[in-house]
Amino acid sequence: MLKKNEQPLPMTEAAKRLGHPKQILYRHFPELCRAISAQYVKYMKESRIQRIEQCCKEVKQAVRQFHAEGIYPSEAAISRLLAKPGCFRDKEVRATLKAARREIGLER
Repeated sequence: MLKKNEQPLPMTEAAKRLGHPKQILYRHFPELCRAISAQYVKYMKESRIQRIEQCCKEVKQAVRQFHAEGIYPSEAAISRLLAKPGCFRDKEVRATLKAARREIGLER
């Protein structure tokens, strides 16, 4: 059983730690394997949502900061301020940038 803040393992890693091929585990314990996989998928989805929310928050702050300094909040300039510059790969983060620019009157 996982501890509260412990990251769930993908089934391939769980099988490796148990020292058995994944196919054997699925054959003998299909429900348990599906439960492990489902838990991992849920964790990954939740992690992605949290990461995107954090990126969006950072983008909004950066847009306000650049606007206050009289600098155009371009994607390249903002990405240098972000903890994870690759955030703009997510369409939600790009949409947040566009919305933040719209709020300060830079876009329609």
